[in-house]
Amino acid sequence: MNLTTLLEWKGQNKTDQELQFLNIMYSMCSWKHTVDKVAKIDQEILFKVLKEHSTKCEETILQIRWLGKIINDPCSIMQPFILLSQLCFSFNALPYYEMYKQTPYKLQNILEIGSKWSESKIDWNLDKGYNNENSSRPLRINSSGLRNSVEFVLTQKESSKGCSRNSGFIAYFHNPSDVPDYSHTSFAFSKGTHSFVQFKTYLSVTDQTLASWTPENRGCYFSDERPLMLTKIYSKTNCYYECQINYTQNICGCTPYYFISDLLPVCGLRMEYCFVNASMLAEGTTDICKCLPPCTQYDYSISYSTVPKDFENAQHSLPFLNNYTDSNYANFASIEIHTYHDNMWPLGRAVKETAIKRWGELTAVISLCLGVSFITIIEFFYYAVLRPIVMNVL
Repeated sequence: MNLTTLLEWKGQNKTDQELQFLNIMYSMCSWKHTVDKVAKIDQEILFKVLKEHSTKCEETILQIRWLGKIINDPCSIMQPFILLSQLCFSFNALPYYEMYKQTPYKLQNILEIGSKWSESKIDWNLDKGYNNENSSRPLRINSSGLRNSVEFVLTQKESSKGCSRNSGFIAYFHNPSDVPDYSHTSFAFSKGTHSFVQFKTYLSVTDQTLASWTPENRGCYFSDERPLMLTKIYSKTNCYYECQINYTQNICGCTPYYFISDLLPVCGLRMEYCFVNASMLAEGTTDICKCLPPCTQYDYSISYSTVPKDFENAQHSLPFLNNYTDSNYANFASIEIHTYHDNMWPLGRAVKETAIKRWGELTAVISLCLGVSFITIIEFFYYAVLRPIVMNVL
């Protein structure tokens, strides 16, 4: 059904499929229209809306420059995902088959992007990092400096389908093994600008002497201690992701937009309060979710600056413009990201001094002193008493 026709049907009865269609557009496209709310949405209708009316990757990501070289066909290495109720694209996250035990949705196949990245061989894990120096997936920056960076050129067209905010972009930064989530470090930037982003990486590791402790006492999980049902790699973000989904499914009988299941329908507008409340319950019930940090953890902080950019006079660095038909340069924006330093010093989690340990050390010192004192007394008795007597006899 044509979207414009549906909008003109105000006051007329609509079929259940048409109402579901409008509910999805209302949620994902920032509509101001009043629509009748439905409780459940069929996932096939959601997929159809995403394919026909969502922002296209090739119309959004125009160029990626990695370490000074332009990546041809940038959307072949991007992965689609839904963040809250918005379609987004992920760069350098683990491929679906490496991230999930059960792929949560068919977006990659339906939107026909990310085929090259899904075939990439990943030679990395959270605990040990890259298996050898020649490993290249996920992509990595080996040193700091402006040339050792990644740059994205983006555009945001004026949409005639009502599914564009037309206000700019938001970038999120997270570990490759983390499910994309709104809790990650992020910042927003506008069209007609160029943004410089520096990020710092913080690594926390845990001494193996703590392996015999319980996770609660040491305050973290080793990678093999807390298997998850949905994702292959444990992290605090992935744990809460799964916990929120479980709460939503159990309480509401449907799944949120960001996890589309073959077993349950998607939550419609009428269930919005229910799944928001379920997410808040999951975040507040630490005893049930038990989402401790991983014993090997990466954290990121960023600093950034944004300046206006005249893209019309920067065509020499934008070769895609040779085949680009839309000349509205005011809709362009770019973002350049590089690391802040070459070295990363890990923070360690080790055994804290306890009263028993301090008492043991004190006992050892006392024993040492007693031994020295005893030997000293014997030597004094020998030189002061026995040796003179023996010398006189001789």
